[in-house]
Amino acid sequence: MEVDQQAGTVSQFHFGCRAIYTAPSCGRQRTANHFSEPLDRAASATRFQHFDGPNLVRTSESSVLDRSAAPEKTGVSWEDLPCIDAVLISHNHYDHLDLPTLRRLAARGGSTFIVPAGGARLLHSENIRPTHELDWGESLSLPGFTIHCVPALHFSSRGIYDRNMTLWCGYMIECQERLVYFAGDTAFGGHFAQIREKFGAPRLALLPIGAYEPRWFMSPVHMAPDEALRAHEIMAAKTSIAIHHGTFQLSDEGIGTPEKQLIACAQHESFLVLKNGQFANIP
Repeated sequence: MEVDQQAGTVSQFHFGCRAIYTAPSCGRQRTANHFSEPLDRAASATRFQHFDGPNLVRTSESSVLDRSAAPEKTGVSWEDLPCIDAVLISHNHYDHLDLPTLRRLAARGGSTFIVPAGGARLLHSENIRPTHELDWGESLSLPGFTIHCVPALHFSSRGIYDRNMTLWCGYMIECQERLVYFAGDTAFGGHFAQIREKFGAPRLALLPIGAYEPRWFMSPVHMAPDEALRAHEIMAAKTSIAIHHGTFQLSDEGIGTPEKQLIACAQHESFLVLKNGQFANIP
């Protein structure tokens, strides 16, 4: 599952496997034109993934501890979270890497924290361990599942002088011969077709739809709802779930506009929009 300020809470879906927490190389510019090394060239939402195997969480911009900041109702409480096997962090923006949340998860014990290349140093400074760094194209196998680090079109920074000093990414989660794709923060681009070609069509895709206006400014780093729908179709995902929308006002569009626009342009029911705390059973 990812802890994201855009969701500020936890929405759940069940996928027949255990649970993962998805939250989302130094100084390098990146392009998403391939997975192989070298890559020395020039990406919000809280979701809890429950499988028969691992429990995963994605982390994003707000702390699930600070519920007063979220205008929408919260989802799953801390007390109701099961043991979290893995925490996936897509990049280091404050809306996707919230240290109070990660410290509290680390204090629970039993979780492995997975970050893009260069991201472990910050977590280690807060005694958040064990931590594994992954570059694009690298993978980490844990009991019952494998995490693959995949390209995204975004950027990183937590201050004025550290822009793109750590990597950003998405993740493909492989569990019991099923695939779940977590896009992280990303613009629309050719990496969707490349990921589909490398791994095959995912059973489930988590795609961002918010923080996209104005387009002249946001299009290099965030998808609009119509682009997320195109990504869903390119990935040939059996089901997609919209993330990174609906809780905090992050850009010029209205807080409910991404959901409305996605519903308006989606002509099928395979792209879901969940409310905070809502469940979806994915066969």
